[in-house]
Amino acid sequence: TNFGSIFRNRSFRIHILMYIAAYTSMDVVMAWLKFYLNDVLQKPGILSTGLAVMIVCELVMLPAYVALANKKSHGTALIAGFVLWFAGMGLFALHTPESSTIAILLNCALIGAGLSAAVSIPWSILPFVTDVDTLITGKRRAGTYAGAMTLIRKLIQGLLVLPMLGLVLTLIEYQPASGAETVVQTAKTLGAMKLMFIASPMIVIALGIAASMRLAINKKTHRIMMDEIERLEKGGRKEDASSEAIEICERLSGHPYESLMPLQGAPKRA
Repeated sequence: TNFGSIFRNRSFRIHILMYIAAYTSMDVVMAWLKFYLNDVLQKPGILSTGLAVMIVCELVMLPAYVALANKKSHGTALIAGFVLWFAGMGLFALHTPESSTIAILLNCALIGAGLSAAVSIPWSILPFVTDVDTLITGKRRAGTYAGAMTLIRKLIQGLLVLPMLGLVLTLIEYQPASGAETVVQTAKTLGAMKLMFIASPMIVIALGIAASMRLAINKKTHRIMMDEIERLEKGGRKEDASSEAIEICERLSGHPYESLMPLQGAPKRA
């Protein structure tokens, strides 16, 4: 099927790991932020403000990541965002109920600055990944790739992150408040909540950084690949390809050069 065949694309396999790491970490942070602020830091009144600060910082930082992606590479831009986000999560572990609201909101700003790359960069990589698919198949299948990313996102969110939230809260013996009463959680429960909010996204973010470092698509490699695609579309012979073009095409696609672009002429739409 079309869906299964897209995983033959090495660049897509790396890209989807980056995407999953970014969005799964974001879902975990957003799912647990309320509980962390309310129960661990005992500051239930700042959730809305903290979320607003994150969103504003996401928007403010977006042009910087776009500029970095254009100057260096999309992988570099995503790594920069992941590093800021990772640092922000680590700093959150240092807060206590005695921490000032300003300090916590500044921490939210740092996380938002990192989230900006995680939310935007994976989707901006998609057109480059589908160009690699054209190299492999000789077809234009952008819609298939976009649909696969959306499906994978919904599956992870609906089958993993959200169900796990309720399950983990039960396992750690979380006691929900009823009405206006305040429930003081046990030290064991608070420790587990801290672990889930801090450690679990940091682990996934680290995996995202590792995946991003393996992405070989940048301005230079993409240009050389597109030039080679254009040459082959115009009837150029594979035996006339330069060694640099062969190496880059194989690195991006994960396939021997001889097997690429099986359909000569104008690429077909799947």
